[in-house]
Amino acid sequence: MRPEEKQENCARYAERLRRFGHDPRSLGWDKRQHRLRYAALLDHWPAAKISVLDVGCGFGDLASFCAATGRDVAYTGIDLSPELIETGRRAAPDRDLRVWDWDLAGAPGRFDIVVASGLFHHRLADSDSFIHRMLLRFRAAATMGLAVNFMSTTAERRYPHLHYADPAAMLAEGLAFSRRVLLRHDYMPFEFTLIVDLRQDFRAETSAFLGSEALVDPPPPED
Repeated sequence: MRPEEKQENCARYAERLRRFGHDPRSLGWDKRQHRLRYAALLDHWPAAKISVLDVGCGFGDLASFCAATGRDVAYTGIDLSPELIETGRRAAPDRDLRVWDWDLAGAPGRFDIVVASGLFHHRLADSDSFIHRMLLRFRAAATMGLAVNFMSTTAERRYPHLHYADPAAMLAEGLAFSRRVLLRHDYMPFEFTLIVDLRQDFRAETSAFLGSEALVDPPPPED
C-alpha cells in the first residue's frame, strides 16, 4: 500500500467516524453484516484459549463478538487509523488495540490465528501484490492459521473503488501455504472467506487431519 493510499484510507475512516460515531457504518458496513463476517472468519477455529490478531481491526468489535458468542480468546487488534483505535479504546479500555503499520513495523508478535475483515475490499494501485504480500506475512505470524475475506468476482454489480478477488485464485494462494484450506462462499452471494489451516498433521491409518477423525468409521472387530 502506497503512503498516499494509507493517508486516503485514514482520512476516509476519520470522515465516516465524524458522521456516524462508533457504528458499523463508520467502517463501511452499511448493511450491518459484520457479525456474519465475523462468524465466517472464526467458526472453523477452536473457541477457547487461542490468541487472535485482527489486522485492520477498526474499533476492535471482533473482540466483543468473541465475548458475546462464548469464545475465550486473547485478542489483539491493529489498525492504521488512530481515530478508530482511540474510539475502540474508550469503549473497551482493557482491550489490546494498537495503531500499527505492518508495512513499517512488521508483525506485532506471533499469534495462533491472524484474521482480517474488509482489509482487501478497497481497490489499490497494486491490490493483487498487496494481498499476496500480506498473506505471506499473515502466514509467517500465525502458528495455527489465518482467515481473511474478500469481495468476489461473482458480484453482478461492481464499483470502481472496490477490489473483487477471484475465488479460484485465492484458493490457489491458500493451497500454496497448506493442504488444509477452506473457501467459504456460502454466507453472502458477493463475498467469500479464505481459511488456511496450518495444522497439517494427520493419522496415516485414516488419512484424516487431526481433529477431523470423529466421522471416520472405527476399524472392524478382529476375528
